[in-house]
Amino acid sequence: MGDFGGETVWTRLAALPPERLIPYLSAQAPQTVAALLLLLVPDRAAVLLAGLSEDLRARALRCMAVTRPAAPDVLADLERVLCADLLDPSAPAPGADRSAEVMRIVDALPADQRGAAMEALKRPVPPLSATVPASPPATAVDVPSGLPRRLSPGMAAMLNARAVLHDRLPMLEVVLDRFVRILSTTLRGAMGQSAEVGLNAIRSARLGDWITDRAPDGPLYAVFRADPWDNFAMLALHRDLLDSVGEVLLGGDAETAGLRVVGRAPTGIDRAFAERMARAALSDLATAFAPIAAVSFPFDRMEDNARFATITRLHNACCVVDMTVWMDGCPANGRSGRFELLLPYATLEPVAGLLGQMFMGERFGRDPRWETHLRGELVRASVRLQAVAGSTTLPLGAMLAWRAGTVFELDNAAVEEAVLTVGRAAVARGVLGCRGSRWAVAVQTRLSGAGAEPVGKPVAVAPVPLPDAVVTGTMAMDTMTMGVVAGAQAEAAEIHKVAVGVSMVVGEAEMTVDDLLRLAPGDVVELDRKVGEPVSLIAEDRLVARGEPVAVAGRLGVRLLEVGRLDAGLSDAGTLRAGTADA
Repeated sequence: MGDFGGETVWTRLAALPPERLIPYLSAQAPQTVAALLLLLVPDRAAVLLAGLSEDLRARALRCMAVTRPAAPDVLADLERVLCADLLDPSAPAPGADRSAEVMRIVDALPADQRGAAMEALKRPVPPLSATVPASPPATAVDVPSGLPRRLSPGMAAMLNARAVLHDRLPMLEVVLDRFVRILSTTLRGAMGQSAEVGLNAIRSARLGDWITDRAPDGPLYAVFRADPWDNFAMLALHRDLLDSVGEVLLGGDAETAGLRVVGRAPTGIDRAFAERMARAALSDLATAFAPIAAVSFPFDRMEDNARFATITRLHNACCVVDMTVWMDGCPANGRSGRFELLLPYATLEPVAGLLGQMFMGERFGRDPRWETHLRGELVRASVRLQAVAGSTTLPLGAMLAWRAGTVFELDNAAVEEAVLTVGRAAVARGVLGCRGSRWAVAVQTRLSGAGAEPVGKPVAVAPVPLPDAVVTGTMAMDTMTMGVVAGAQAEAAEIHKVAVGVSMVVGEAEMTVDDLLRLAPGDVVELDRKVGEPVSLIAEDRLVARGEPVAVAGRLGVRLLEVGRLDAGLSDAGTLRAGTADA
Protein backbone atom coordinates (compact mmCIF):
# COMPACT_ATOMS: atom_id res chain seq x y z
CA MET A 1 0.00 0.00 0.00
CA GLY A 2 2.88 2.35 0.71
CA ASP A 3 4.67 1.83 -2.65
CA PHE A 4 3.71 3.82 -5.78
CA GLY A 5 6.08 2.59 -8.48
CA GLY A 6 9.15 3.01 -6.28
CA GLU A 7 7.81 6.07 -4.45
CA THR A 8 6.76 5.85 -0.81
CA VAL A 9 3.75 7.46 0.81
CA TRP A 10 6.00 10.04 2.40
CA THR A 11 7.66 11.11 -0.83
CA ARG A 12 4.23 11.41 -2.49
CA LEU A 13 3.00 13.35 0.51
CA ALA A 14 5.93 15.76 0.29
CA ALA A 15 5.07 16.44 -3.35
CA LEU A 16 1.52 17.64 -2.58
CA PRO A 17 0.99 21.42 -2.62
CA PRO A 18 0.96 23.08 0.81
CA GLU A 19 -2.52 24.55 0.24
CA ARG A 20 -3.87 21.00 0.28
CA LEU A 21 -1.77 19.67 3.17
CA ILE A 22 -2.18 22.61 5.57
CA PRO A 23 -6.03 22.36 5.83
CA TYR A 24 -5.66 18.63 6.38
CA LEU A 25 -3.13 19.10 9.18
CA SER A 26 -5.18 21.88 10.79
CA ALA A 27 -7.94 19.40 11.61
CA GLN A 28 -5.61 16.91 13.33
CA ALA A 29 -4.60 16.58 16.95
CA PRO A 30 -1.32 18.33 17.89
CA GLN A 31 0.38 15.00 18.52
CA THR A 32 -0.68 13.73 15.08
CA VAL A 33 0.64 16.90 13.42
CA ALA A 34 3.93 16.47 15.26
CA ALA A 35 4.30 12.82 14.22
CA LEU A 36 3.54 13.58 10.54
CA LEU A 37 5.89 16.55 10.32
CA LEU A 38 8.73 14.51 11.81
CA LEU A 39 8.31 12.00 8.98
CA LEU A 40 8.89 14.69 6.31
CA VAL A 41 12.10 16.39 5.29
CA PRO A 42 12.88 19.47 7.45
CA ASP A 43 12.36 22.03 4.67
CA ARG A 44 8.93 20.62 3.78
CA ALA A 45 7.95 20.31 7.45
CA ALA A 46 8.94 23.94 8.09
CA VAL A 47 6.75 25.18 5.22
CA LEU A 48 3.73 23.27 6.53
CA LEU A 49 4.38 24.31 10.12
CA ALA A 50 4.52 27.96 9.11
CA GLY A 51 1.11 27.69 7.46
CA LEU A 52 -0.64 26.45 10.61
CA SER A 53 -2.38 28.70 13.10
CA GLU A 54 -0.24 30.18 15.83
CA ASP A 55 -1.90 28.12 18.58
CA LEU A 56 -1.65 24.80 16.73
CA ARG A 57 1.92 25.61 15.69
CA ALA A 58 2.95 26.14 19.33
CA ARG A 59 1.24 22.93 20.45
CA ALA A 60 2.78 20.92 17.60
CA LEU A 61 6.29 22.24 18.34
CA ARG A 62 6.04 21.23 22.00
CA CYS A 63 4.79 17.78 20.98
CA MET A 64 7.60 17.36 18.44
CA ALA A 65 10.16 18.00 21.19
CA VAL A 66 9.11 14.91 23.18
CA THR A 67 7.76 12.58 20.46
CA ARG A 68 9.32 9.13 20.08
CA PRO A 69 9.35 7.10 16.83
CA ALA A 70 6.10 5.25 16.17
CA ALA A 71 5.91 1.47 15.75
CA PRO A 72 5.85 0.03 12.19
CA ASP A 73 2.26 -1.20 12.49
CA VAL A 74 1.14 2.29 13.57
CA LEU A 75 2.96 3.79 10.56
CA ALA A 76 1.15 1.29 8.34
CA ASP A 77 -2.18 2.59 9.66
CA LEU A 78 -1.08 6.16 8.97
CA GLU A 79 -0.09 5.27 5.40
CA ARG A 80 -3.48 3.61 4.80
CA VAL A 81 -5.40 6.67 6.01
CA LEU A 82 -3.21 9.15 4.12
CA CYS A 83 -3.58 7.17 0.90
CA ALA A 84 -7.36 7.26 1.23
CA ASP A 85 -7.61 10.91 2.31
CA LEU A 86 -4.90 12.69 0.31
CA LEU A 87 -3.27 10.48 -2.32
CA ASP A 88 -6.45 9.02 -3.82
CA PRO A 89 -7.10 10.98 -7.06
CA SER A 90 -10.86 10.68 -6.60
CA ALA A 91 -10.77 12.16 -3.11
CA PRO A 92 -11.76 15.87 -3.10
CA ALA A 93 -9.29 18.30 -1.67
CA PRO A 94 -10.26 19.73 1.72
CA GLY A 95 -11.89 23.13 1.23
CA ALA A 96 -11.82 22.88 -2.60
CA ASP A 97 -14.38 24.87 -4.59
CA ARG A 98 -17.10 22.50 -5.86
CA SER A 99 -19.03 25.13 -7.83
CA ALA A 100 -18.01 23.69 -11.21
CA GLU A 101 -19.33 20.26 -10.25
CA VAL A 102 -22.56 21.80 -8.95
CA MET A 103 -23.09 23.77 -12.17
CA ARG A 104 -22.69 20.61 -14.27
CA ILE A 105 -25.41 18.99 -12.17
CA VAL A 106 -27.70 22.03 -12.52
CA ASP A 107 -27.23 21.99 -16.32
CA ALA A 108 -28.42 18.36 -16.32
CA LEU A 109 -31.73 19.31 -14.66
CA PRO A 110 -34.92 19.66 -16.74
CA ALA A 111 -35.35 23.06 -18.34
CA ASP A 112 -38.30 24.02 -16.13
CA GLN A 113 -36.20 23.43 -12.96
CA ARG A 114 -32.94 25.16 -13.90
CA GLY A 115 -34.19 28.67 -13.16
CA ALA A 116 -35.34 27.75 -9.61
CA ALA A 117 -32.04 25.95 -9.02
CA MET A 118 -30.03 28.99 -10.06
CA GLU A 119 -32.12 31.21 -7.80
CA ALA A 120 -31.50 28.80 -4.89
CA LEU A 121 -27.74 29.06 -5.46
CA LYS A 122 -27.85 32.85 -5.45
CA ARG A 123 -30.18 33.13 -2.42
CA PRO A 124 -28.23 33.90 0.79
CA VAL A 125 -28.23 31.22 3.47
CA PRO A 126 -30.18 32.34 6.59
CA PRO A 127 -28.09 32.56 9.74
CA LEU A 128 -28.35 29.86 12.36
CA SER A 129 -30.05 32.30 14.73
CA ALA A 130 -32.99 32.79 12.38
CA THR A 131 -36.35 32.54 14.01
CA VAL A 132 -37.83 29.08 13.74
CA PRO A 133 -41.52 29.07 12.75
CA ALA A 134 -43.73 28.39 15.72
CA SER A 135 -45.36 25.01 15.89
CA PRO A 136 -49.15 24.94 15.50
CA PRO A 137 -50.97 24.84 18.82
CA ALA A 138 -51.64 21.39 20.12
CA THR A 139 -55.20 20.20 19.93
CA ALA A 140 -56.76 19.88 23.35
CA VAL A 141 -57.71 16.35 24.31
CA ASP A 142 -60.74 15.85 26.47
CA VAL A 143 -59.95 13.67 29.47
CA PRO A 144 -62.84 11.53 30.73
CA SER A 145 -64.12 12.66 34.08
CA GLY A 146 -63.47 9.25 35.63
CA LEU A 147 -59.70 9.45 34.98
CA PRO A 148 -57.20 11.62 36.91
CA ARG A 149 -55.92 14.62 34.95
CA ARG A 150 -52.47 14.33 36.51
CA LEU A 151 -50.50 11.21 37.38
CA SER A 152 -49.65 10.50 40.97
CA PRO A 153 -46.01 11.18 41.94
CA GLY A 154 -45.30 7.47 42.29
CA MET A 155 -46.71 6.57 38.86
CA ALA A 156 -44.95 9.51 37.22
CA ALA A 157 -41.64 8.43 38.80
CA MET A 158 -42.08 4.90 37.46
CA LEU A 159 -42.88 6.09 33.92
CA ASN A 160 -40.08 8.67 33.82
CA ALA A 161 -37.41 6.51 35.43
CA ARG A 162 -34.40 5.91 33.21
CA ALA A 163 -33.09 3.00 35.23
CA VAL A 164 -34.34 -0.34 33.98
CA LEU A 165 -34.82 -3.24 36.36
CA HIS A 166 -33.60 -6.51 34.91
CA ASP A 167 -32.67 -9.95 36.13
CA ARG A 168 -29.23 -10.09 37.63
CA LEU A 169 -26.63 -12.00 35.60
CA PRO A 170 -23.92 -13.08 38.07
CA MET A 171 -21.79 -14.88 35.49
CA LEU A 172 -21.74 -11.76 33.29
CA GLU A 173 -19.91 -10.01 36.11
CA VAL A 174 -17.34 -12.80 36.07
CA VAL A 175 -16.98 -12.48 32.28
CA LEU A 176 -16.47 -8.72 32.50
CA ASP A 177 -13.91 -9.07 35.27
CA ARG A 178 -12.00 -11.52 33.06
CA PHE A 179 -12.35 -9.12 30.11
CA VAL A 180 -10.79 -6.29 32.15
CA ARG A 181 -7.76 -8.39 33.05
CA ILE A 182 -7.23 -9.71 29.50
CA LEU A 183 -7.60 -6.27 27.90
CA SER A 184 -5.10 -4.77 30.36
CA THR A 185 -2.53 -7.33 29.25
CA THR A 186 -3.29 -6.68 25.56
CA LEU A 187 -2.93 -2.89 25.90
CA ARG A 188 0.39 -3.22 27.71
CA GLY A 189 1.79 -5.26 24.84
CA ALA A 190 0.34 -3.01 22.11
CA MET A 191 1.44 0.29 23.64
CA GLY A 192 4.75 -0.80 25.11
CA GLN A 193 4.04 0.73 28.50
CA SER A 194 1.93 0.29 31.60
CA ALA A 195 -1.83 0.26 31.04
CA GLU A 196 -4.67 -0.66 33.36
CA VAL A 197 -8.37 -1.15 32.66
CA GLY A 198 -10.84 -0.50 35.46
CA LEU A 199 -14.49 -1.49 35.70
CA ASN A 200 -16.46 1.53 36.95
CA ALA A 201 -20.09 0.41 36.93
CA ILE A 202 -22.57 -2.06 35.46
CA ARG A 203 -26.12 -0.82 35.01
CA SER A 204 -29.21 -1.29 32.88
CA ALA A 205 -30.71 1.43 30.69
CA ARG A 206 -32.97 1.84 27.69
CA LEU A 207 -31.01 2.44 24.51
CA GLY A 208 -33.04 5.57 23.70
CA ASP A 209 -32.29 7.11 27.11
CA TRP A 210 -28.61 6.29 26.76
CA ILE A 211 -28.42 7.91 23.30
CA THR A 212 -30.21 11.03 24.56
CA ASP A 213 -27.49 11.56 27.17
CA ARG A 214 -24.72 11.53 24.57
CA ALA A 215 -23.46 14.88 23.25
CA PRO A 216 -23.40 15.42 19.44
CA ASP A 217 -19.59 15.67 19.50
CA GLY A 218 -19.29 12.74 21.87
CA PRO A 219 -17.72 9.29 21.41
CA LEU A 220 -17.04 7.25 18.33
CA TYR A 221 -19.33 4.22 18.18
CA ALA A 222 -17.94 0.86 17.11
CA VAL A 223 -20.84 -1.42 16.12
CA PHE A 224 -20.11 -5.15 16.10
CA ARG A 225 -21.98 -8.38 15.57
CA ALA A 226 -22.30 -11.33 17.93
CA ASP A 227 -21.90 -14.60 16.01
CA PRO A 228 -23.65 -17.02 16.27
CA TRP A 229 -26.08 -15.12 18.53
CA ASP A 230 -27.25 -13.20 15.44
CA ASN A 231 -27.47 -9.76 17.02
CA PHE A 232 -25.49 -6.57 17.54
CA ALA A 233 -23.74 -4.70 20.35
CA MET A 234 -21.62 -1.55 20.56
CA LEU A 235 -18.49 0.03 22.01
CA ALA A 236 -18.58 3.76 22.72
CA LEU A 237 -15.02 5.12 22.69
CA HIS A 238 -14.94 8.53 24.37
CA ARG A 239 -12.78 11.34 23.04
CA ASP A 240 -10.41 11.38 26.00
CA LEU A 241 -9.60 7.71 25.33
CA LEU A 242 -9.09 8.32 21.60
CA ASP A 243 -6.74 11.23 22.29
CA SER A 244 -4.78 9.19 24.83
CA VAL A 245 -4.46 6.18 22.51
CA GLY A 246 -3.37 8.37 19.60
CA GLU A 247 -0.75 10.13 21.70
CA VAL A 248 0.69 6.84 22.99
CA LEU A 249 0.77 5.15 19.57
CA LEU A 250 2.37 8.19 17.90
CA GLY A 251 5.14 8.40 20.48
CA GLY A 252 3.73 11.18 22.63
CA ASP A 253 4.81 11.89 26.17
CA ALA A 254 2.75 12.51 29.30
CA GLU A 255 3.33 16.25 28.71
CA THR A 256 1.38 16.18 25.44
CA ALA A 257 -1.87 15.35 27.27
CA GLY A 258 -2.16 19.01 28.24
CA LEU A 259 -1.83 20.20 24.62
CA ARG A 260 -5.09 18.74 23.30
CA VAL A 261 -7.57 20.86 21.34
CA VAL A 262 -10.98 20.82 23.02
CA GLY A 263 -13.97 20.20 20.77
CA ARG A 264 -11.93 18.96 17.81
CA ALA A 265 -13.90 16.78 15.41
CA PRO A 266 -12.52 13.25 14.85
CA THR A 267 -10.47 12.78 11.70
CA GLY A 268 -9.68 9.76 9.60
CA ILE A 269 -6.55 9.08 11.66
CA ASP A 270 -8.60 9.21 14.87
CA ARG A 271 -11.07 6.75 13.37
CA ALA A 272 -8.23 4.43 12.37
CA PHE A 273 -6.88 4.35 15.93
CA ALA A 274 -10.42 3.92 17.28
CA GLU A 275 -10.96 0.92 15.02
CA ARG A 276 -7.60 -0.48 16.12
CA MET A 277 -8.65 -0.15 19.78
CA ALA A 278 -12.11 -1.62 19.11
CA ARG A 279 -10.78 -4.70 17.30
CA ALA A 280 -8.38 -5.46 20.16
CA ALA A 281 -11.16 -5.08 22.74
CA LEU A 282 -13.60 -7.27 20.77
CA SER A 283 -11.03 -10.05 20.45
CA ASP A 284 -10.46 -10.02 24.21
CA LEU A 285 -14.22 -9.88 24.88
CA ALA A 286 -14.70 -13.08 22.85
CA THR A 287 -11.91 -14.72 24.86
CA ALA A 288 -13.63 -13.67 28.10
CA PHE A 289 -16.91 -15.25 26.95
CA ALA A 290 -15.21 -18.49 25.87
CA PRO A 291 -15.84 -20.40 29.15
CA ILE A 292 -19.56 -19.55 28.86
CA ALA A 293 -20.11 -20.08 25.12
CA ALA A 294 -18.14 -20.02 21.89
CA VAL A 295 -18.79 -16.61 20.31
CA SER A 296 -16.99 -14.13 18.09
CA PHE A 297 -17.47 -10.37 17.82
CA PRO A 298 -16.54 -9.21 14.29
CA PHE A 299 -16.23 -5.47 13.82
CA ASP A 300 -19.03 -4.10 11.62
CA ARG A 301 -18.65 -0.32 11.24
CA MET A 302 -17.66 2.91 12.97
CA GLU A 303 -20.17 5.72 13.51
CA ASP A 304 -19.72 9.23 14.90
CA ASN A 305 -23.44 9.75 15.58
CA ALA A 306 -25.25 7.59 18.12
CA ARG A 307 -28.48 7.86 16.11
CA PHE A 308 -26.85 5.92 13.29
CA ALA A 309 -25.44 3.30 15.68
CA THR A 310 -28.73 1.89 16.95
CA ILE A 311 -28.14 -1.77 17.74
CA THR A 312 -31.66 -2.55 18.95
CA ARG A 313 -35.00 -0.79 19.39
CA LEU A 314 -34.76 2.45 21.34
CA HIS A 315 -37.04 1.22 24.14
CA ASN A 316 -35.16 -2.08 24.60
CA ALA A 317 -32.97 -2.55 27.65
CA CYS A 318 -29.20 -2.81 27.43
CA CYS A 319 -26.51 -3.73 29.90
CA VAL A 320 -24.20 -0.69 30.03
CA VAL A 321 -20.65 -1.38 31.25
CA ASP A 322 -18.58 1.72 32.04
CA MET A 323 -14.79 1.25 31.98
CA THR A 324 -11.69 3.42 32.23
CA VAL A 325 -8.22 2.93 30.73
CA TRP A 326 -5.23 4.46 32.54
CA MET A 327 -2.00 4.97 30.61
CA ASP A 328 1.37 4.97 32.39
CA GLY A 329 -0.39 3.39 35.39
CA CYS A 330 -1.37 6.77 36.86
CA PRO A 331 -4.69 8.60 36.31
CA ALA A 332 -3.18 11.87 37.56
CA ASN A 333 -1.04 12.40 34.45
CA GLY A 334 -4.05 12.92 32.17
CA ARG A 335 -3.34 9.87 29.98
CA SER A 336 -6.65 8.13 30.60
CA GLY A 337 -10.02 7.73 28.95
CA ARG A 338 -13.40 6.04 29.22
CA PHE A 339 -15.23 3.62 27.01
CA GLU A 340 -18.62 1.98 27.36
CA LEU A 341 -19.79 -1.46 26.31
CA LEU A 342 -23.47 -1.79 25.40
CA LEU A 343 -24.85 -5.32 25.35
CA PRO A 344 -28.59 -5.48 24.59
CA TYR A 345 -30.32 -8.12 26.67
CA ALA A 346 -31.77 -9.43 23.41
CA THR A 347 -28.19 -10.12 22.27
CA LEU A 348 -27.45 -12.03 25.49
CA GLU A 349 -30.70 -14.01 25.35
CA PRO A 350 -29.10 -17.19 23.84
CA VAL A 351 -26.85 -17.50 26.91
CA ALA A 352 -29.10 -15.83 29.50
CA GLY A 353 -29.54 -19.14 31.33
CA LEU A 354 -25.80 -19.64 31.65
CA LEU A 355 -25.17 -16.04 32.67
CA GLY A 356 -27.92 -16.23 35.31
CA GLN A 357 -26.18 -18.99 37.26
CA MET A 358 -24.54 -18.20 40.56
CA PHE A 359 -20.80 -17.90 40.24
CA MET A 360 -18.48 -20.16 42.17
CA GLY A 361 -17.97 -17.79 45.07
CA GLU A 362 -21.71 -17.44 45.72
CA ARG A 363 -22.92 -21.03 45.62
CA PHE A 364 -20.39 -23.65 44.59
CA GLY A 365 -17.22 -22.26 46.06
CA ARG A 366 -15.47 -23.88 49.03
CA ASP A 367 -13.46 -22.15 51.69
CA PRO A 368 -11.31 -24.81 53.44
CA ARG A 369 -10.44 -22.54 56.34
CA TRP A 370 -14.09 -21.71 57.00
CA GLU A 371 -15.08 -25.36 56.67
CA THR A 372 -12.39 -26.38 59.18
CA HIS A 373 -13.46 -23.69 61.63
CA LEU A 374 -17.15 -24.56 61.29
CA ARG A 375 -16.47 -28.29 61.68
CA GLY A 376 -14.45 -27.66 64.82
CA GLU A 377 -17.15 -25.47 66.35
CA LEU A 378 -19.92 -27.92 65.50
CA VAL A 379 -18.27 -30.92 67.13
CA ARG A 380 -17.67 -28.86 70.28
CA ALA A 381 -21.31 -27.80 70.52
CA SER A 382 -23.35 -29.39 73.34
CA VAL A 383 -26.59 -31.31 72.89
CA ARG A 384 -29.07 -32.54 75.47
CA LEU A 385 -30.03 -36.24 75.46
CA GLN A 386 -33.21 -37.51 77.09
CA ALA A 387 -33.67 -41.13 78.22
CA VAL A 388 -37.27 -42.07 77.40
CA ALA A 389 -38.15 -45.23 79.34
CA GLY A 390 -41.59 -45.63 77.83
CA SER A 391 -44.52 -43.89 76.19
CA THR A 392 -48.25 -44.29 75.60
CA THR A 393 -51.21 -42.47 74.08
CA LEU A 394 -54.13 -41.31 76.25
CA PRO A 395 -57.28 -39.27 75.56
CA LEU A 396 -57.16 -35.71 76.78
CA GLY A 397 -60.11 -36.30 79.09
CA ALA A 398 -58.25 -39.07 80.91
CA MET A 399 -55.26 -36.78 81.44
CA LEU A 400 -57.50 -34.07 82.88
CA ALA A 401 -58.69 -36.62 85.42
CA TRP A 402 -55.20 -37.48 86.71
CA ARG A 403 -54.70 -37.49 90.46
CA ALA A 404 -51.72 -38.28 92.66
CA GLY A 405 -51.58 -42.04 93.16
CA THR A 406 -53.06 -42.93 89.75
CA VAL A 407 -51.20 -45.83 88.10
CA PHE A 408 -51.24 -46.62 84.37
CA GLU A 409 -49.20 -48.75 82.02
CA LEU A 410 -46.85 -47.69 79.28
CA ASP A 411 -46.50 -49.36 75.91
CA ASN A 412 -43.08 -50.93 76.60
CA ALA A 413 -43.05 -54.71 76.52
CA ALA A 414 -40.01 -54.89 78.82
CA VAL A 415 -39.24 -52.94 81.97
CA GLU A 416 -35.55 -52.36 81.20
CA GLU A 417 -35.84 -50.80 77.69
CA ALA A 418 -35.01 -47.11 77.04
CA VAL A 419 -34.51 -44.85 74.01
CA LEU A 420 -32.03 -41.93 73.87
CA THR A 421 -33.45 -38.92 72.00
CA VAL A 422 -32.20 -35.46 70.95
CA GLY A 423 -35.21 -33.24 70.54
CA ARG A 424 -37.71 -35.54 68.82
CA ALA A 425 -35.07 -37.62 67.02
CA ALA A 426 -34.20 -41.04 68.46
CA VAL A 427 -30.46 -41.73 68.28
CA ALA A 428 -29.96 -45.00 70.23
CA ARG A 429 -31.76 -47.79 72.07
CA GLY A 430 -30.39 -49.55 75.13
CA VAL A 431 -30.89 -51.18 78.53
CA LEU A 432 -32.14 -49.04 81.40
CA GLY A 433 -30.35 -49.57 84.71
CA CYS A 434 -28.17 -47.76 87.18
CA ARG A 435 -24.51 -47.03 87.66
CA GLY A 436 -23.85 -46.26 91.28
CA SER A 437 -26.78 -44.20 92.51
CA ARG A 438 -27.79 -42.70 89.12
CA TRP A 439 -29.87 -43.91 86.24
CA ALA A 440 -27.87 -45.00 83.20
CA VAL A 441 -28.50 -46.43 79.74
CA ALA A 442 -26.26 -49.05 78.14
CA VAL A 443 -26.40 -48.52 74.38
CA GLN A 444 -27.28 -51.62 72.37
CA THR A 445 -28.25 -50.23 68.93
CA ARG A 446 -27.64 -46.96 67.10
CA LEU A 447 -30.87 -45.73 65.48
CA SER A 448 -29.15 -43.17 63.21
CA GLY A 449 -26.31 -43.98 60.80
CA ALA A 450 -25.31 -47.17 59.09
CA GLY A 451 -23.17 -50.05 60.27
CA ALA A 452 -24.43 -50.15 63.91
CA GLU A 453 -25.05 -53.67 65.17
CA PRO A 454 -26.51 -54.82 68.48
CA VAL A 455 -23.92 -55.29 71.20
CA GLY A 456 -22.96 -58.83 72.02
CA LYS A 457 -21.07 -58.24 75.28
CA PRO A 458 -22.65 -58.22 78.79
CA VAL A 459 -24.67 -55.19 79.80
CA ALA A 460 -22.59 -52.70 81.84
CA VAL A 461 -25.44 -51.36 84.03
CA ALA A 462 -27.07 -52.87 87.09
CA PRO A 463 -30.81 -53.62 86.95
CA VAL A 464 -33.11 -51.48 89.07
CA PRO A 465 -35.82 -53.38 90.99
CA LEU A 466 -39.20 -51.67 90.55
CA PRO A 467 -42.06 -52.03 93.04
CA ASP A 468 -45.06 -53.96 91.82
CA ALA A 469 -48.29 -51.99 91.52
CA VAL A 470 -51.89 -52.93 90.77
CA VAL A 471 -53.63 -50.76 88.19
CA THR A 472 -56.43 -49.43 90.31
CA GLY A 473 -56.53 -46.01 88.70
CA THR A 474 -57.65 -47.16 85.25
CA MET A 475 -61.30 -47.76 86.17
CA ALA A 476 -61.33 -44.63 88.29
CA MET A 477 -59.97 -42.63 85.35
CA ASP A 478 -62.61 -44.01 83.03
CA THR A 479 -65.38 -43.28 85.53
CA MET A 480 -64.20 -39.77 86.17
CA THR A 481 -63.70 -39.13 82.48
CA MET A 482 -67.25 -40.25 81.78
CA GLY A 483 -68.48 -37.87 84.47
CA VAL A 484 -66.58 -34.98 82.96
CA VAL A 485 -67.86 -35.74 79.48
CA ALA A 486 -71.45 -36.16 80.66
CA GLY A 487 -71.43 -32.83 82.44
CA ALA A 488 -69.92 -30.87 79.58
CA GLN A 489 -71.21 -29.71 76.29
CA ALA A 490 -70.86 -31.78 73.12
CA GLU A 491 -67.99 -29.61 71.88
CA ALA A 492 -65.99 -30.23 75.08
CA ALA A 493 -66.65 -33.96 74.82
CA GLU A 494 -65.04 -34.01 71.38
CA ILE A 495 -62.00 -32.18 72.71
CA HIS A 496 -61.65 -34.72 75.54
CA LYS A 497 -61.35 -37.49 72.96
CA VAL A 498 -58.20 -35.97 71.39
CA ALA A 499 -55.28 -38.42 71.70
CA VAL A 500 -52.17 -37.10 73.43
CA GLY A 501 -48.79 -38.81 73.46
CA VAL A 502 -47.13 -39.09 76.87
CA SER A 503 -43.49 -40.12 77.45
CA MET A 504 -41.68 -40.93 80.67
CA VAL A 505 -38.23 -39.31 80.81
CA VAL A 506 -36.02 -41.01 83.38
CA GLY A 507 -33.26 -38.41 83.12
CA GLU A 508 -31.07 -36.33 80.82
CA ALA A 509 -27.40 -36.11 79.87
CA GLU A 510 -25.34 -33.43 78.16
CA MET A 511 -22.59 -34.30 75.68
CA THR A 512 -20.84 -32.74 72.71
CA VAL A 513 -21.75 -33.46 69.11
CA ASP A 514 -18.42 -35.24 68.73
CA ASP A 515 -19.24 -37.60 71.62
CA LEU A 516 -22.74 -38.16 70.23
CA LEU A 517 -21.33 -39.12 66.82
CA ARG A 518 -18.91 -41.53 68.50
CA LEU A 519 -21.66 -43.19 70.56
CA ALA A 520 -21.49 -46.92 69.83
CA PRO A 521 -23.05 -50.17 71.12
CA GLY A 522 -21.61 -51.03 74.51
CA ASP A 523 -21.20 -47.41 75.67
CA VAL A 524 -22.96 -46.33 78.86
CA VAL A 525 -24.66 -42.95 79.17
CA GLU A 526 -25.00 -41.83 82.77
CA LEU A 527 -28.03 -39.60 83.47
CA ASP A 528 -28.42 -36.60 85.76
CA ARG A 529 -31.11 -38.14 87.97
CA LYS A 530 -30.66 -40.50 90.91
CA VAL A 531 -32.59 -43.70 91.32
CA GLY A 532 -35.58 -43.00 93.58
CA GLU A 533 -36.10 -39.42 92.39
CA PRO A 534 -39.35 -38.68 90.55
CA VAL A 535 -39.28 -39.08 86.77
CA SER A 536 -40.89 -36.59 84.33
CA LEU A 537 -43.98 -37.16 82.19
CA ILE A 538 -43.80 -35.14 78.99
CA ALA A 539 -46.78 -34.43 76.71
CA GLU A 540 -46.07 -32.56 73.48
CA ASP A 541 -42.73 -31.18 74.81
CA ARG A 542 -44.39 -29.97 78.03
CA LEU A 543 -43.88 -31.20 81.58
CA VAL A 544 -47.33 -32.30 82.79
CA ALA A 545 -46.60 -34.58 85.78
CA ARG A 546 -43.99 -36.39 87.85
CA GLY A 547 -44.11 -39.93 89.14
CA GLU A 548 -42.22 -43.09 90.01
CA PRO A 549 -41.65 -46.05 87.71
CA VAL A 550 -43.38 -49.28 88.78
CA ALA A 551 -43.84 -52.77 87.37
CA VAL A 552 -47.38 -53.68 86.32
CA ALA A 553 -47.62 -57.41 85.53
CA GLY A 554 -44.08 -57.42 84.11
CA ARG A 555 -44.59 -54.22 82.10
CA LEU A 556 -43.37 -50.75 82.83
CA GLY A 557 -45.86 -48.39 84.46
CA VAL A 558 -45.88 -45.16 86.40
CA ARG A 559 -47.50 -44.02 89.62
CA LEU A 560 -48.27 -40.30 89.62
CA LEU A 561 -46.80 -38.22 92.43
CA GLU A 562 -47.32 -34.67 91.14
CA VAL A 563 -49.76 -33.47 88.50
CA GLY A 564 -49.54 -30.10 86.69
CA ARG A 565 -51.59 -28.09 84.18
CA LEU A 566 -51.31 -29.12 80.54
CA ASP A 567 -50.08 -25.64 79.59
CA ALA A 568 -47.11 -25.82 81.97
CA GLY A 569 -43.75 -25.65 80.28
CA LEU A 570 -40.79 -27.91 80.98
CA SER A 571 -39.24 -25.25 83.19
CA ASP A 572 -42.50 -24.23 84.86
CA ALA A 573 -42.14 -26.46 87.90
CA GLY A 574 -44.22 -24.09 90.03
CA THR A 575 -47.40 -25.21 88.30
CA LEU A 576 -47.06 -28.79 89.54
CA ARG A 577 -49.29 -29.78 92.41
CA ALA A 578 -49.05 -32.66 94.82
CA GLY A 579 -51.42 -34.85 96.77
CA THR A 580 -55.11 -34.36 96.17
CA ALA A 581 -55.05 -30.80 94.81
CA ASP A 582 -57.73 -29.90 92.26
CA ALA A 583 -56.99 -30.69 88.63
